[in-house]
Amino acid sequence: MSSNGFFRLKRSIVPYFLILLVTVVAYWQVALMQHSLIWDARDIFLPWRFFISDCLRNGVLPVWNPYQQSGYPFFADPQSGMWYPVAQLMALFGRYSVYLFNAEFILTVAAGGWGLYRLAGSFGLSRHAALFGGITFVACGFYVSNAEHLSWAISASCVVWLFWAYRMLLTTGRLGYALLGALFQFLVLSGGYPAFIIVSSYLLAAFFVSSLLAGNTQRAAVLRGNILFAVAFLVLAVPVIYAFSASMPYMTRGAGVTLQKANGSPFSPQSLLSLLTPFATLKNDEFYRTDISMRNAYMGLLGLAFLLVSVVLPGMRRWRGIAVASIVCLLISFGPALPLRAWLYHYVPLMDLFRFPSLFRLFFLIGAVLIASGAFHVLIATGRVYVGRVRLVVLALPVVTGALVGYSLYRNGGIGGNYHELFVNMGEFIRRSVFRQLIIVQGSVQLVLLLLILFLLWWQQGRYFTSRVVLGLAVADMVMATQFNMYGTVTDKERCADMQHAIAFAPTGFPLPDMAAGVNTRNDDAMRPRMKPLTANLNNFCKNIATDSYSPFILSRFDMLAESVVRDSAWGNPVLYLTYGAVPDSPGVVLPSRRHVAVDSKTFQRIPFSYDARDAVQLTSFRPGHITASVQVAHDALLVLQQVAFPGWHIEVDGRKVMHLTGNYCYPVIRIPAGSHTVVYRFAPRLLQVMLVWYVVALITLTVVLVAFRRRLF
Repeated sequence: MSSNGFFRLKRSIVPYFLILLVTVVAYWQVALMQHSLIWDARDIFLPWRFFISDCLRNGVLPVWNPYQQSGYPFFADPQSGMWYPVAQLMALFGRYSVYLFNAEFILTVAAGGWGLYRLAGSFGLSRHAALFGGITFVACGFYVSNAEHLSWAISASCVVWLFWAYRMLLTTGRLGYALLGALFQFLVLSGGYPAFIIVSSYLLAAFFVSSLLAGNTQRAAVLRGNILFAVAFLVLAVPVIYAFSASMPYMTRGAGVTLQKANGSPFSPQSLLSLLTPFATLKNDEFYRTDISMRNAYMGLLGLAFLLVSVVLPGMRRWRGIAVASIVCLLISFGPALPLRAWLYHYVPLMDLFRFPSLFRLFFLIGAVLIASGAFHVLIATGRVYVGRVRLVVLALPVVTGALVGYSLYRNGGIGGNYHELFVNMGEFIRRSVFRQLIIVQGSVQLVLLLLILFLLWWQQGRYFTSRVVLGLAVADMVMATQFNMYGTVTDKERCADMQHAIAFAPTGFPLPDMAAGVNTRNDDAMRPRMKPLTANLNNFCKNIATDSYSPFILSRFDMLAESVVRDSAWGNPVLYLTYGAVPDSPGVVLPSRRHVAVDSKTFQRIPFSYDARDAVQLTSFRPGHITASVQVAHDALLVLQQVAFPGWHIEVDGRKVMHLTGNYCYPVIRIPAGSHTVVYRFAPRLLQVMLVWYVVALITLTVVLVAFRRRLF
């Protein structure tokens, strides 16, 4: 490589390195493996990633998770990550750990910044203006407040890359961008929260229509590209769509959600306060009227200033479409405060399938950061001719911030409080503080930063308000804002080393469950003392069968059992057990004893079953989706497997396939004749094997095409 080529390469990778560096600094507690993510990240996504890794490293496909909800179809859970290529690739780095989990989050957030940088650059913005957008995005309120929702972070990062690829397709007509767009949209579908694929698809359709109406000169090429984009995505998505459709009839939420739930956890209008003082979002649920993870949309003081000044800057007309889309998304995110979300729920297909209006704020933030970066570009490109307009906006911000701080001081009765803990124990300060104290703390810091910006704008007519200075101020602003909220919505006091120490004791492989204990004794409460500081879904680590589960994915049949009086009698038995009497599963039925089962047929009531003390059941193998056992009975009996009878279970007795009934509302029950037998349970839905092959072939084919024909495609 020539020296010129080396310097071009070095110059091209610097922005990506800087965005990664800002991500590491902003989230240093996570990046440097001091603490891991909290709440759902620790309780849902970490155990699931661990389960996927252990399965793949032991030669098992993670299609069935036997350890939660008495077993459930892991492949059909839209947030499990089973179809997400990155989750599978992580198994190559060794057994999944807290450290890999932290690294995945940091790289996911950095990837979002890289995507925003490329997206901003596709609008012809300068490197510094695009870099401003990337830096602002990695530490925006969406990532900070939704750090617990790994699938949301994945969605945000993949969506910006999707928008970049689609914009490049619309502007160049090159087919390579259609294939890249299909790949990124598939990553949103397979690794993200399902609602984001729905919303982003509608936005892409709007961009396509607006491009045609604007008289795109490459209309034929764009049409070909869009057809290829749609076809490639559908080819990739076939296995995931199959998985979702297979589970929809059996989920408690398969038919959608109510309007009340669809409007739950919005980005309430009061949450606009987060644009100035995101620290204040950590307190006062009564004021915000929404969940703590849904009320932060911080985009930096400079980002907000540039966004506001863009209204009066020349050359910003090309951003009108993005501005309209951003404002509409912001208004939808308000949920029940406005009728827009209800209108979408009633009249727009698929909009009745998901909750959390606050997720729309992501699309507002993407548009707002892009427009702010565009305004920054205009200011620098025009030689600071319009700096005076920025002064007026920035001057208004300290006035508003000062009023907030002043009012909070008045309500607080002065500056009194435990502010010394800010520098000793931020988590403890947050726990003991009140809403107005958080405004006082961050508002004071914001005032100092705003006054510094004003000084640079006025001193020598803004001579030193350069792009590098703006970038430096943006980094300082975003890092400080992230650190203020770090111990509120990103992490807590639990150390990575302690969490990893608990995981290290998890058994390797898939040991046989304890046949002397009922499944109801293998729950999180029993495991928690030896798995501290981990708190939920611990059975994925300990390899115990559990009936409890912390997951939004719940099968309706299992839920029926969990709410019935049959539950305690059934769950007092081990995972595989013999019964000697059957009763119909009519509503309110009570089992005469633990040796009875409620079935969906009265057939067994007419067959005499006799208990014999010599009867025995012994598990010989227990792997996810594949169970073998030897059974010895003196007389005919019933054999119950406490794994949910989701379609796809195949049962063989002595090599002969047998049909099963459904017992206790959700478990497979078979008749065992007198004698010694080998019983095999295998979870293998008819189309699942085909879909798994399809998935691998489609991904490999797309990768090979993109690499081998990159010169022709791009």
